[in-house]
Amino acid sequence: MMKKKFKLQASNKTVKKKTYFYWQNYIDNQNNRGHAERSLTNINLLTHINDCLNSSFETISRIKIDTNNFKPNYILEIGSSAGAISLQAKQLYPNSTVLGLEPEKEAVLVSKTMSNDFNLNNLFFVNGVGENLPFRDEQFDLIICHTVIEHVNNVEVVLSEMKRVLSPRGFIHLEAPNYNWPYEPHLAVWCLPRLGKTFVKLLTKMQKNKTNIEFLNHLQFVHPSHIEKKLNQLSMKWDNLFIKKVHKIANGDTSSVKQYIKLSKILKILNLLGLNKFLIQIIATLKIYPSIMYLIYKNHT
Repeated sequence: MMKKKFKLQASNKTVKKKTYFYWQNYIDNQNNRGHAERSLTNINLLTHINDCLNSSFETISRIKIDTNNFKPNYILEIGSSAGAISLQAKQLYPNSTVLGLEPEKEAVLVSKTMSNDFNLNNLFFVNGVGENLPFRDEQFDLIICHTVIEHVNNVEVVLSEMKRVLSPRGFIHLEAPNYNWPYEPHLAVWCLPRLGKTFVKLLTKMQKNKTNIEFLNHLQFVHPSHIEKKLNQLSMKWDNLFIKKVHKIANGDTSSVKQYIKLSKILKILNLLGLNKFLIQIIATLKIYPSIMYLIYKNHT
């Protein structure tokens, strides 16, 4: 009988002194493209590491459900950061080879040392960018790209590169903020991003006394129409996972969408009034919702 794989958890026995050193360098590196103000989730570094691992386990478990328990041979994470998602991917897909690609050197050092601490094989981390994936055509069966596409230099080129390295049977699991939504998550300010960065900077100054406003300069204000237009050009297929999850909530299933509990309560009330289908149609048509969530694939036969 196959032994059940549980999520990775860090302890003072598993995490070496060198790993803590690299983690601290990573957190102290404020000159990064991933976080406007990088900080610990908890005052204790070990607890912070486990917060990252726990969140990443939920992420990879969700991906497994979204892909209907698909079994990939090769997994690529684009923008692997400190490596937590790739680490948990290796744990949940023990027979797969997992590669994490990340431009920030401090993050790659953390990833490599964590992989060694957990004695994980066939798990690799490399420096690189999504616009130039150093991999052969059709190499990967599962590509994970979460809260990364808004940070790249060229969205269209990254999507093209993902298509190139995706196997005919494979999936891309893409998530990002939806900049149709009136909120900028990196700076945590309410605004209308589609009106431009100058407007967002102005509202940021009005809402916050001090923040890294210049962080906005590199961001790509992606939205569903932007992504879908390029996917059409690439002749790719996709499922809008966010709309699927909204339908699940409307039907009373919140098992995999616990981050939308408030929305589920609203939809439950609308369901009693017979208005939930109308609201979902408005959301889907106007594409106004907080997160881009796509499962992307080629023409599967």
